[in-house]
Amino acid sequence: VEILTKGVKRRDRSWTRDGEAVKGASRDRLTLKLSDLKVSDSGVYTFTASLGDISTMSVEFTLNVLVPAKPQFKVSAVESAVNCDPSKKKKTCRLYFDIESLQGQEVNADKGRVCEWIDGEAADCVKAYFVNDRFHKVKGYPG
Repeated sequence: VEILTKGVKRRDRSWTRDGEAVKGASRDRLTLKLSDLKVSDSGVYTFTASLGDISTMSVEFTLNVLVPAKPQFKVSAVESAVNCDPSKKKKTCRLYFDIESLQGQEVNADKGRVCEWIDGEAADCVKAYFVNDRFHKVKGYPG
């Protein structure tokens, strides 16, 4: 679909979603850039160009934002005890764990993180390193 906008001033070009103005239009208002979409961003998007009282042209499309199901993983401790070294200036504990996808997908070794779980939400996440086919995190605690 193409709309000829020659002679149409920038102020006479607009983008809407379900009839309401949307943010994300380029400076010349010819392009709409949307990012970090949510299901609530679904709707009918319309670009309108008006040439005064002479002519108005619009093109619309429907955008359906689908959110994939969150991957499910099984996390298993490699060792049943946490190895802590109290002789260091900061008490240090080493955690070793395996992560297995319950959906049969490969686990990305660059994406392992260790988080505190507070009120059902992950917090204070830090990167876990993948060494010798297992995830590894050294966590320091003030002594």
